[in-house]
Amino acid sequence: MRDVTAVFTVNPENPEPGYIKTKTVRKYPVLEPLSEETIWKLLKISPAFLRRMGRIEAAVSFRGNDVNLNLIYVAVPMTALEIKSEPDKAFHYLTQVTKYACSIDASVIGLGGATATGQLSKKLADKYSHRIAVTSGNGLTGYMAFQGGLSFAKEVCKTVEGISVAIIGAGGMTGSNIAGLLAQELGPNNTIYLVGRLGGTDLKPLQAKLAVQTNAQVVITDIQNSIELSSVVFTVSSSAEALEINPHWFKSGAVVVDVARPRDIAQTVAAARNDIYVLDGGVIEWENITNQTFDFDFPPKHLFACMAETAVLAIEGRRYGSFSIEDVSCAYLKKIGSLSVAMGMKPSGWRAFEKPLTQEKIQEITKNVRR
Repeated sequence: MRDVTAVFTVNPENPEPGYIKTKTVRKYPVLEPLSEETIWKLLKISPAFLRRMGRIEAAVSFRGNDVNLNLIYVAVPMTALEIKSEPDKAFHYLTQVTKYACSIDASVIGLGGATATGQLSKKLADKYSHRIAVTSGNGLTGYMAFQGGLSFAKEVCKTVEGISVAIIGAGGMTGSNIAGLLAQELGPNNTIYLVGRLGGTDLKPLQAKLAVQTNAQVVITDIQNSIELSSVVFTVSSSAEALEINPHWFKSGAVVVDVARPRDIAQTVAAARNDIYVLDGGVIEWENITNQTFDFDFPPKHLFACMAETAVLAIEGRRYGSFSIEDVSCAYLKKIGSLSVAMGMKPSGWRAFEKPLTQEKIQEITKNVRR
């Protein structure tokens, strides 16, 4: 029997009033009499071990060994907008959590939400990966989003032959990972639209790399054009707020896979169109979970793929190095996907805005699609 510990950072996206108090009081009932503002101030000055929000425990048989995992969630008390505008302060909190993780002999620290952005994760890995394995979890997130999105598209479109696929946020790690996997899957009758920042100049290296890996057309364009031309849209931006997207840009019957956290696709977009399928990307079901005390509005035994990658690396026995921090190969994505399956993980059933997307709802949308 082998016991392993990992730590995962969480932060509120851009919370509605009452959200922070509800989540904190669930862990620390003694704080109930305090206002949300006071609780938020307390979190900001508390040491990392007092910002533990809960845990996941899992029992896995892996490579002939029984492994018990303890995955501890620790809050970074900044919203997504605050992390984007104050990266130095965010790094200070990440440093606190990493030192706490090392003090309890955790083998891996995973970075969730806005803390997993490129510069923050790379800076942390550069400083601490000789003491603890560091991951953004973006590898398994991209792999599971790709698998789920493409399989759903095949189910409702019957085939992906000849379709166009857009990746909004292709310049980020998860976006480029999905692009690489698509490049291996699609053929000469398909087009992959890449959308990034800086007018697309940031995507030139990715476009050149994909051009030698695929027979599909690879085109850099803007967000509106990519959406209007695509049957499948992956949104993976690192925006701190929902993207400004006109609901009427989408093709009727479009499959939209929102992988980003905070979300790229606002609920108002889905509400305005009853003929498009909006899916949550990167959600995993794991029956090996034996105890789950942190609530992120999923059913029992469900978690985000970034959290799952942290668990996979810990169970595999990683203790040092960086994973899914900089450019990663498709071979790594497939390996981490294969390991997750070997540990009992599988893509969750279809979900939209944290709720199950039932067959009845899918059929209702399908009836509204303009052929």
